[in-house]
Amino acid sequence: MHRFFALLALVFAVLASPAHAECTGGSGERGVALLIGISDYETPEDSKGWSKLPNAVNDIDYVCDEFLRAGYKVFPLRDPTWEQLDLAIADFHAAALDAPSAIVYYAGHGFEFNGRQYIVPVDAPRTTRRNQLRSRFIPLQNVLDAASSAQEFSLFFMDACRTRDPVISIEDADRDGDGSAPGTIGLFTVPRGAVIFSTVAGRPAYDDAPAGAPQSPFAAAVARNMAVPQLELGDFYENLHHDVVDLTKAMMPNGPQYPALYKVAPAKFYLVETLTEDTVSPRAEATPAPTVEGTPVPVTRGAESPALDLPSMERLAVEDGPVLIGEILKKNTLETLTQGAAAGDPVAQYVLGYIYQHGTGAKPDKAKARHWFEQSAAQDHPLGQTALAYFLDREEQGQAERVLALYEAAAAKGFAKAQSQLGYALWYGTLGAKDRDRAISLFEQASASGHVFATYALAQYAPDKAELAEGRLRKIAAAGNAEGDNWLCELYYVKRKAASVVNHCEAAALAGYPAARAIWAGMLARGEGVERDDKQAQYWARLALTELDPVTRKELYDYTAKKIL
Repeated sequence: MHRFFALLALVFAVLASPAHAECTGGSGERGVALLIGISDYETPEDSKGWSKLPNAVNDIDYVCDEFLRAGYKVFPLRDPTWEQLDLAIADFHAAALDAPSAIVYYAGHGFEFNGRQYIVPVDAPRTTRRNQLRSRFIPLQNVLDAASSAQEFSLFFMDACRTRDPVISIEDADRDGDGSAPGTIGLFTVPRGAVIFSTVAGRPAYDDAPAGAPQSPFAAAVARNMAVPQLELGDFYENLHHDVVDLTKAMMPNGPQYPALYKVAPAKFYLVETLTEDTVSPRAEATPAPTVEGTPVPVTRGAESPALDLPSMERLAVEDGPVLIGEILKKNTLETLTQGAAAGDPVAQYVLGYIYQHGTGAKPDKAKARHWFEQSAAQDHPLGQTALAYFLDREEQGQAERVLALYEAAAAKGFAKAQSQLGYALWYGTLGAKDRDRAISLFEQASASGHVFATYALAQYAPDKAELAEGRLRKIAAAGNAEGDNWLCELYYVKRKAASVVNHCEAAALAGYPAARAIWAGMLARGEGVERDDKQAQYWARLALTELDPVTRKELYDYTAKKIL
């Protein structure tokens, strides 16, 4: 009977909010999603309650529509009491058993005590005792157990550090004289899944940014990137991280908010999948099938190119990766990009090649990737030439001669990305020829154009130009580009002098660079240029190891995590 009345109260609470009534249900084809937002925390007369979070409920309503569109069955909870939350978690657990994936999005207060994490219902007290924790708060493990019952994957969005208020007061916290005290939510593990935290330890998570915004920057970024299908979890996170930092970089005095991804095992998961293999118009599909021999294909031109919103060549010459492609996909549909490529736009052809090569924004298709790179390169376009060279070098055997020729052609046009790639190949002889003097010259040219890795390479490989290159990296970092911080940190790590760039290592770690996070963890563990902090060292080492590629992970393991974990 008690459970019946709790359910009835929950039903009436939902019905009482007509503006949100439509955001329920969903097909469940992709999985189930439990969305918890708690804004209206009860404040007692002595005002010693939990601070209100105006946007927490707004956030789950904002992301709810995206989960519905993506094919999830949603379970929204707005300002739930302990009883309502406990009941909903049990129902969510039952639903997750038959679902391919389970998502939890939590916006509210939370804390950690004695190695256990808790989330805070709307009616929870601010002061309690040890024996009341489970009856006043919800153990996070209960939610994790529910989500982990899904058949394939579970993902947790944790947004629980929006105020700098002291965490809960536990009157008998130090009952055993061991110094036990509550703290903020720390890292936690999702079996067969991952967690995206709205911010790293010690940094703010804003309820609104800019001030007065109707959603938190974290929710805005989640929704924005869910609008782009077929982003693998790592790419989704990179784009989300970039957007949150961009939304909060002007927030003073605390500065940007830095999300974090944590997983304990490799995971390939798409939060939003494409419903069909392609969504293009018949006119765009008129492009002939790709040829895969080693010779360039003729340029195919279709109808007039649609209006596309693409980055400048200056940016494309020095930037790359899933964040740039994510930005393009937020401004252009796959259909319009395909139409533009079919009409002969070499940049659109490059973008499509990248999309199909990496499976970012569409299902991977190596044949289509090569076709579009060939089309762009056939127009003597340096972007297409560079991308095709990179593709052939990594995807096919016996193409060294052509790869070298493509890099040479693009580098001759002053294309910084090609100059950097060619310089690397000539330095190490990866394409047969080795010419280190020319490699340095190419790095110098690319660095002058703003290519950050080339600037690092110049500092690393050319001692007589190290001062110039390091000065450029410092200017890049001072301008707010954390890639400059990252390469300065790695440069001095190689020299075993990372303590001299401690601020750059910390900035790069905050910005999400895995290698910098590993280096920063090692510095914290040894007190190298910074006060020793074993707890923080473990935190950053775990974050680093969740994202490092296998080669870098092995290289840095002895320097950092082996001594820490």
